[in-house]
Amino acid sequence: MAVHTVRQGECIASIAWKYGFADWQRIWDAQSEDFRRKRLNPNTLLEGDEVTIPERTPKRVSVSTGASHTFTIKRPRVKLRIRLLDPEGKVLTNTKYELVVAGVTSSKKTDGNGMLDEDIPVDATTAELKVFLSDTEVIRLPLRVGHLDPLEETSGVQGRLSNLGYLAGLPAGKEDNDQLAMALRDFQRDQGLDESGVVDDTTRNKLKSAYEG
Repeated sequence: MAVHTVRQGECIASIAWKYGFADWQRIWDAQSEDFRRKRLNPNTLLEGDEVTIPERTPKRVSVSTGASHTFTIKRPRVKLRIRLLDPEGKVLTNTKYELVVAGVTSSKKTDGNGMLDEDIPVDATTAELKVFLSDTEVIRLPLRVGHLDPLEETSGVQGRLSNLGYLAGLPAGKEDNDQLAMALRDFQRDQGLDESGVVDDTTRNKLKSAYEG
C-alpha cells in the first residue's frame, strides 16, 4: 500500500479521485481505527496527515469485438453547504446568489434557513461567491474549499469561529492566542456557557452544533 501525505485543501474524497478511486469509502475503510477515531469526519483532514492508499482492483467489462465502444467515467461530486448571514448577523433567507466553481456558474437562492446547498467537483479547492443583498448591493466572497481543519485541532476551532463571525485570528496552533481566547469568550457567552476563553469538550460540542446547523 502507498501512503499519501495530506496537503491543505484535500479530503478523503479528493484523494480517492486523485488515485483513481471513484468511491471514497474504499480509501476511508483502508485507514486504521486510530486514524478514523482521530479524524471523525473524512471531509476534514489536517495538512501532514498520512493516508493509506490501498491497491486498486481493475474493473473488467465484456464487450463485443469488431465495434467501437465508449466508456464514460463519472466525476464524483461533493456537497458544499454554507449558511449566509448579512453584516449584522441576520440570516439571509431566499436570497439570490451566484457560485462559480471550475468555470461553471450556478445562480440560485438560499433556502428558508439561509443555506446554500451545491454539488461541486470533488477536486475543487477554490470558488467565487456573489451574494445579492439588493439590486444594487452585492457582496463578493472568494472561498477556499476543503481548507477547514479538523475540529480537534486549534486551527479548526479558529476556522469555525471565524466563519461564524467571531474574530479568532489566523490559525496559529496555540491555545494561548489572545485573539482566539477573546473569540471563544464571545462565543461561549452567546451560547450560555462559562466564559473561560478555553476550548473544552462542552465548547467544542457547542461549536460543532452551531457550525453544522
